[in-house]
Amino acid sequence: MRPLTLGVLALLLFAPATARGDRATTEAKAHFEQGNARYNLGEYREALEAYRRAYRVKPLPGFLFNVAQCHRNLGEYEEAISFYERYLEAAPATPNRVLVTSLLAESREKLLAKRRAQEEETARRARAPATQAAASAPAS
Repeated sequence: MRPLTLGVLALLLFAPATARGDRATTEAKAHFEQGNARYNLGEYREALEAYRRAYRVKPLPGFLFNVAQCHRNLGEYEEAISFYERYLEAAPATPNRVLVTSLLAESREKLLAKRRAQEEETARRARAPATQAAASAPAS
């Protein structure tokens, strides 16, 4: 997915406070911009940390969406789901609600598929010793 849909929104939220010299806002904006740069390069782990730092300094709901996006791109669907849900809770009237709901559904499907694959692998490994033992048993 291209740069986060809340990128422009977050910058608009920052503009008035930055003009007043709000230090926390200035710091959060710097982390946000660093996160966007890393995200655009596909460096999702680094972007995730930058968005987390921005949220710690200035807990704007948009950062929760950005964190969720990073987790989704890292294949960390459980975390993505959690942050998408937190975002919707913090910003219930968000204009991108339909998108977030879609991303939530996609993440839930991928998490389910990932869990099924892990269960199948565990079952396969559990069967392997029994199959090997039967194959190596002497014929009577």
